[in-house]
Amino acid sequence: MTQIIKKRRTKAPSLALPKDPKKEGVLKALAVIIEKTGVSVRREELKRGPGWKATSGFCRHNESPVIFLDRLLPQDDQINFLLDKITELKITASSEESQGLPESIQHRLAPAAQPEVAA
Repeated sequence: MTQIIKKRRTKAPSLALPKDPKKEGVLKALAVIIEKTGVSVRREELKRGPGWKATSGFCRHNESPVIFLDRLLPQDDQINFLLDKITELKITASSEESQGLPESIQHRLAPAAQPEVAA
């Protein structure tokens, strides 16, 4: 009698770099700042392969604004992308929201200084 042996599939090794917990916290905090304006932030592994060229971006899904963020990008690129979108959408973060973020990010979130008008 012939015996059929099924091979177990092993999970493919991840191409993503190990995640830094501090940067993950920054990403979540930036997502919260964006989501308070009604824009959803979705971090997903965007489709790759022949004929596909998906990138992180801003779109509308069922009349709701959504930012898709490629989870496979390096964390620094994801953070910079969200910071650029915050600037582009003219979102201001309160001091409480930016309070635990690194100083360089707080500086980018701060509203541009208004030039003083001489009286």
